[in-house]
Amino acid sequence: MRISCIRGRPKLIGKGLYRRVFKVRNLVLKIQKGRSKGIRELQRRAAAIDSHQRKIRRELTFLPAYYGTVLAEVRDGSSPSRVIITFHEYVGPLPIYSIGTLRAIFGLIGKASEKGYVLDIKPSNFGRKGKRVLYLDEYGIGKGPLPPDLLEDLNKLVKFALGKLTIKRAG
Repeated sequence: MRISCIRGRPKLIGKGLYRRVFKVRNLVLKIQKGRSKGIRELQRRAAAIDSHQRKIRRELTFLPAYYGTVLAEVRDGSSPSRVIITFHEYVGPLPIYSIGTLRAIFGLIGKASEKGYVLDIKPSNFGRKGKRVLYLDEYGIGKGPLPPDLLEDLNKLVKFALGKLTIKRAG
């Protein structure tokens, strides 16, 4: 994969339904999978993502540093595509879970809850920087009973299911 604004080849370290995560030196690049071809829609989405990143970091202090959002061209194979990329500080995943680590994770869950947020508490969403445990999946932070990335999955499932339904008229 080649990214127009990055020197070298990013290393894939995570893959989800809506984004891929790459590491380049001490940076993490989260690349949103394109769902739109229009530049105006991509600009609106990029602005919304940047706003969300900044807002949650003002409220929650246990996230890696966020450096910004860009629109870029990615060449994966032969055809280029426009994508939204967010840049973050690299924090490695937790190597082990001790009682102290679990206590720190529950502390993060409590801090998020006090601010009205809910976290997607998969083990891979937590990492360690020095002695601090950090939450790595800002897309897994939500204000409702379910994190936004899970709601996005459920919405896709519902749309898929509704697309497969056929309704017949009576009579």
